[in-house]
Amino acid sequence: MDRSNWTVKKYKLGEEPEYDEATMRLTHGERIEMVWEITKSAWAFKDPNFRESEFRRDVARVIRRRS
Repeated sequence: MDRSNWTVKKYKLGEEPEYDEATMRLTHGERIEMVWEITKSAWAFKDPNFRESEFRRDVARVIRRRS
């Protein structure tokens, strides 16, 4: 992820805005992408053998209504 164009702001404790304007402008996908990097780090901290590729993304359960 290229972070070279991210804006960084510094606030004094207690003077932070309630909402971060830059984060509010992000799409849902961009927000998930940011959090995913943190999630992978957390899993790697918990389990040193963690590998992202082990997550199955091709499995789904289909529940159909009976007619």
